[in-house]
Amino acid sequence: MAREKELTFEEALSKLESVVQALEGGNLKLEEALDYYQEGIKLVRFCREQLNKFEHRLQILMAREDGELVVRQLELPEV
Repeated sequence: MAREKELTFEEALSKLESVVQALEGGNLKLEEALDYYQEGIKLVRFCREQLNKFEHRLQILMAREDGELVVRQLELPEV
Protein backbone atom coordinates (compact mmCIF):
# COMPACT_ATOMS: atom_id res chain seq x y z
CA MET A 1 0.00 0.00 0.00
CA ALA A 2 1.94 3.03 -1.27
CA ARG A 3 -0.47 5.38 0.48
CA GLU A 4 1.28 4.92 3.85
CA LYS A 5 4.40 6.64 2.51
CA GLU A 6 2.39 9.86 2.28
CA LEU A 7 1.02 9.60 5.83
CA THR A 8 2.52 11.26 8.84
CA PHE A 9 3.55 9.05 11.73
CA GLU A 10 0.56 10.25 13.74
CA GLU A 11 -1.88 9.49 10.91
CA ALA A 12 -0.42 6.01 10.41
CA LEU A 13 -0.58 5.31 14.14
CA SER A 14 -4.20 6.43 14.26
CA LYS A 15 -5.06 4.15 11.31
CA LEU A 16 -3.24 1.30 13.03
CA GLU A 17 -5.29 1.84 16.19
CA SER A 18 -8.47 1.66 14.09
CA VAL A 19 -7.28 -1.56 12.46
CA VAL A 20 -6.56 -3.12 15.86
CA GLN A 21 -9.99 -2.09 17.17
CA ALA A 22 -11.69 -3.62 14.13
CA LEU A 23 -9.76 -6.87 14.56
CA GLU A 24 -10.44 -7.01 18.29
CA GLY A 25 -14.14 -6.35 17.70
CA GLY A 26 -14.58 -9.84 16.30
CA ASN A 27 -17.31 -8.82 13.86
CA LEU A 28 -15.27 -9.25 10.69
CA LYS A 29 -15.55 -12.08 8.20
CA LEU A 30 -12.36 -14.07 7.75
CA GLU A 31 -11.45 -12.39 4.45
CA GLU A 32 -12.04 -8.92 5.93
CA ALA A 33 -9.96 -9.78 8.97
CA LEU A 34 -7.10 -10.89 6.74
CA ASP A 35 -7.28 -7.62 4.80
CA TYR A 36 -7.21 -5.61 8.04
CA TYR A 37 -4.33 -7.71 9.33
CA GLN A 38 -2.28 -7.11 6.17
CA GLU A 39 -2.98 -3.39 6.34
CA GLY A 40 -1.95 -3.40 10.00
CA ILE A 41 1.36 -5.09 9.21
CA LYS A 42 2.12 -2.45 6.58
CA LEU A 43 1.27 0.33 9.02
CA VAL A 44 3.45 -1.21 11.74
CA ARG A 45 6.38 -1.38 9.32
CA PHE A 46 5.85 2.22 8.27
CA CYS A 47 5.67 3.42 11.90
CA ARG A 48 8.76 1.44 12.86
CA GLU A 49 10.63 2.92 9.89
CA GLN A 50 9.65 6.42 10.94
CA LEU A 51 10.67 5.80 14.56
CA ASN A 52 14.06 4.50 13.43
CA LYS A 53 14.63 7.69 11.43
CA PHE A 54 13.71 9.88 14.38
CA GLU A 55 15.74 7.82 16.81
CA HIS A 56 18.94 8.78 15.00
CA ARG A 57 18.07 12.44 15.36
CA LEU A 58 17.38 12.41 19.09
CA GLN A 59 19.85 14.17 21.29
CA ILE A 60 19.86 15.04 24.94
CA LEU A 61 21.17 18.09 26.68
CA MET A 62 23.16 17.28 29.81
CA ALA A 63 24.71 19.47 32.46
CA ARG A 64 28.25 18.59 33.49
CA GLU A 65 29.45 19.02 37.05
CA ASP A 66 30.96 22.41 36.19
CA GLY A 67 27.56 23.60 34.96
CA GLU A 68 28.44 23.55 31.25
CA LEU A 69 25.74 22.12 29.01
CA VAL A 70 26.76 19.49 26.49
CA VAL A 71 24.75 17.82 23.75
CA ARG A 72 25.16 14.10 23.23
CA GLN A 73 23.39 11.39 21.30
CA LEU A 74 20.58 9.70 23.17
CA GLU A 75 21.15 5.97 23.47
CA LEU A 76 17.92 3.99 23.45
CA PRO A 77 17.66 0.34 24.44
CA GLU A 78 17.00 -2.15 21.68
CA VAL A 79 13.47 -3.53 21.50
